[in-house]
Order: sequence, then C-alpha cells, then structure tokens
Amino acid sequence: MTGLLLALLLCAAGAALTSRLEGRRRWWVLATLLAVTVVGLRWTRVRTMLTFWPTPTEVERVAHSLAQGKGFRDPFGFATGPTAHVSPLYPCYVAALLSPLSDPCSPPARLALIVSGLAATVAALALLPAVATGLGLRARAGWLAAFLLAGLPWSAWTEAGGVHEQPFARLALVLLVLAGCRLHREKWASRRTILIAGVIIGVIGLLSPNLLAAAGLVFLVEYASQKGKRTQVVRGALMLGGVALLMLLPWAARNDLVLGEPILFRSNFGLELAIGNAPDSTGYPSGSAFDRLHPLGETTAARVREMGEAAFMREMKRCALRWISDDPGRFVRLSARRAVWFLLVPHEGQPADARMTGLDWTYVSLAVLAWLNVLRLLRRRPLAGGCLAALLIGTAAPYVITHVEMRYRTPMLWVYALLAADLVFALSKIGSDHEPQSRPTTIPRKAAA
Repeated sequence: MTGLLLALLLCAAGAALTSRLEGRRRWWVLATLLAVTVVGLRWTRVRTMLTFWPTPTEVERVAHSLAQGKGFRDPFGFATGPTAHVSPLYPCYVAALLSPLSDPCSPPARLALIVSGLAATVAALALLPAVATGLGLRARAGWLAAFLLAGLPWSAWTEAGGVHEQPFARLALVLLVLAGCRLHREKWASRRTILIAGVIIGVIGLLSPNLLAAAGLVFLVEYASQKGKRTQVVRGALMLGGVALLMLLPWAARNDLVLGEPILFRSNFGLELAIGNAPDSTGYPSGSAFDRLHPLGETTAARVREMGEAAFMREMKRCALRWISDDPGRFVRLSARRAVWFLLVPHEGQPADARMTGLDWTYVSLAVLAWLNVLRLLRRRPLAGGCLAALLIGTAAPYVITHVEMRYRTPMLWVYALLAADLVFALSKIGSDHEPQSRPTTIPRKAAA
C-alpha cells in the first residue's frame, strides 16, 4: 500500500505544481511524472525479471519459434505443431523485437520486452484524462485514475514482464474508446474516423479478441443513443466491421491452410471452457482440472500432437458443453462465483477460509464506488454510464463462463479507477460538473484541465 500512497502524493504534488500551466504543457509535465511513477514503483520487479526469468509463457514459446524461423507453433513446451492457441499479433511483435538478438532469453531481450510493456502501460494511463473528457467526465478524474493504477500492484508483474499482451490490449481498448467518442461527436459522418476505429477493432481481434464482446456492447449503447442517426450508425458499423474483417482474413486463411479450419481469432475457447466447466473445476486456472486437461502436461500435449490442435479443441468444447448440459445448476453456481471474483472480490485461487488482504479490500472499494457511479451516470449522463458499464460487463463476459485470474482484469481496471475517481470528485464537490470537453487526441489539448 506504500506505493499507492506515494503515487497519490505525487498526483497531488503534480496537480499543484502544474496548476498555472495549460493544455499540452501541463499534460506533458503530468505524463512525465506519471511515467516516473510507473517505472519507479515497478523497478523492483524489473530487476527481478532481469535476473530471474520464469517459465516461458505460451506467447514467448511461439515468439521464440518465429524468431528461430520455425513458424507459428509449439506453444505448450512440447512439439505439438502449428497453432492458433494464441492470438497472432503479440507473438509476432515479440519475435520481431527479439529476432535481431542472438539469444532471445538474454538480459537485453528481457529489457526490450520490459521497456515495451512499461511504455504501453504509461501510454494507456496518460490517455485517461482524454477518455474522461471525451465521455463528459472530469479530466481530473482521469489523472487521479492514472496515478491510482500506477500505485497499485495488481498488474505490475504483467506490465513489467512484457511477456503478456494485456498492457497492449488495455492501450488498444483506451484508443477504441477515444475513437468511439469522436465517432459519437461526429455522428458517424467521418469516414476517416470510421476507418481508424475499424483498424483498432482489427488490432484487438488479432491481439486480444476476448475484448470484442466489450466493443460490441459499447456499440449497442452508442446505437441506442443516436436517435435519428441510427441508419448512418449502422452503415458506419458495417464499414468498420469490414475493415476489421479484412485485417483478420489473412490469419483465418493461414489457419485454414495449416490447421484445416478457418479460425478467425483463437483456437483455445474449447479448452478454456472445458477447464472452467468440469467436475473438478474451481473457477481459477489451476488445480486438477487444469493439470488434467491443459496441453502444458506431456500426456495431453501428446494427444494434441496426434489429433491436431483444431480437432483437440473441438473435443474439449464438446466435453464442456456435455458437462454443462448434464449439470446446469453447478455451471450457474460456478459462473456466479466467477462473476463475483472478476467484478467485485478478487479472491480466486484462495482457500474458502482465507482472509481478505488490504489489496483485496482496495479492489472491493474501487468496484463498489465504480458501480455506484455507473448508477449515478445512467441518470445524469446515460451515454457515459452505459458505455463504461458495457466495457465492464463485456470484458468480464468471456471469463464468467471459463475462469478468472488477476491478469485477465488488466485491460479493464482503468474503468473501475476512472469511475471511482469521478465519484470521489463529485461527492467532494472538487471540480465542476460541467468542465469543458476536450477532443481526445493523441496528446489531449485540455486533458489536464
């Protein structure tokens, strides 16, 4: 909790020191202070990652295979063959980052991954004031949310490691919200903005397709808000979807050629569904169900190699759906537990009688404040409240029926932080309810206002 207090103190100091600055100059000063806070509070983890490299992740294994010229394959630590188990964009990025280096596990390679993960983290957090103003909230709430997340360690290992795509997925989601704010303001009349939004959707589909559910729910909220312009919204959405589909087609064609099935996103849904819905499932990706079913084990990896990945994943999906139909009551109870874990109480993986930690209570407090503000905004600013609620529900949806862990929340924690910060300002009467909105640009002109 010391890091959180330090981050909040730096936020207050930065606000005071930049009170006489305006526009871009203030944004740059606060963004620089934010970057120092993020890196400084994660420095211990950075040093640990430079000296101790944990077991390679699935993304790393595929990236190393690509860097060595072997192709997009073998994510499980065994020679299981070509894969679509992981999304293509981040392994290709990691491979491009590592390929000039002679040893992909060397300290320079690790440092490159760490720097890229931290850069994506800083970029996403520094854009939160622009998101706030784009949604009609207080820009101050955006800065408070950014420093709040900088001080909380929930995603620090993911951000400082660079071995998972979640920091980049969070940045893509923030950029999508900014593009959505501009589309709403322009009433879907700008083809350029529609094209940009389509590219971002395509990037999300190739990077972290589980976030597409959130994007879909946000679109429904936007469609409902555009009375008299809904035909134009539908046309724009079709154009946007077409751009995204064009970006996904080469990946689907590769999968059809190599795996025998035109998989548009990832092949892993059946496996995740089976691990999360079995007689010995707990709602957390560990334990006997995980050990028994996941190809990280040698026996299951041999089955993947014999059957082929696409056939194995189809079999896992059939097993999961059979169990769900045989025991729907247990499925509902497991799903409810996962929903509570994801959205309210981060207690997954802990014994039932384990005590809540201070960080657990911090998460619960943020969640409660966030949902209270959603209710408030649905009355006062329905579009903002609806969009932020859609982001939370859509991000949680894939994990409610599979399994939950803290890393999966990384792309949406900023929504909780922003809602909670805005409610704090509203209750304390700090900042006007009618702050001027700024255009959500790459470097927001009034995001520090």
